[in-house]
Amino acid sequence: MKWTKVSKKMLPAYTEFTDIFLTDPYATFVLGEIHKSKHWHKLANSEHGRFLQAYFHFLEETMWASARYAIHLDDKPGKRYRWDSLWYVMNLPSIRSKTQKKVVLLEPTDSKKHDIVQLVDVVLGALTSKATAPHKVALSAYVKGCAYSVLTKSGRPKIRTIVWSAPESRSFSPKI
Repeated sequence: MKWTKVSKKMLPAYTEFTDIFLTDPYATFVLGEIHKSKHWHKLANSEHGRFLQAYFHFLEETMWASARYAIHLDDKPGKRYRWDSLWYVMNLPSIRSKTQKKVVLLEPTDSKKHDIVQLVDVVLGALTSKATAPHKVALSAYVKGCAYSVLTKSGRPKIRTIVWSAPESRSFSPKI
């Protein structure tokens, strides 16, 4: 299942697929919007480093202090990032309990073999697409209509958006 493959014929299947997320009372979705401000190049010496910085800040902003996470990243062939360094930083003693890791698993995943990554692709496409094809417009309206009007079991919004710009000073330190 991929957003690019949504078709008129498959619209009912995609609607049912997104219902997995939409009807789960505990599931949340955080959409990170990155603004590459004039300070973007100060984050790191390479695009890879800047990407890791942005990803770190996104995760730091969205994670609950008391929760433990298994993160499955959509792996792009030929673009292997150093995920181990991100995993290490997310588990520094200053941002986790001394007895438990915050991120228990951080692994690149082939989206063709992982249902959750496929679900994220479809929901993300529905939330951000500017498509004009009637079947994509219908799925987008359905997801937005359901997701923005429902709260989770804990009373939090099902979907929230975080807007992030590169800070003026270069840092890779966690908030405490």
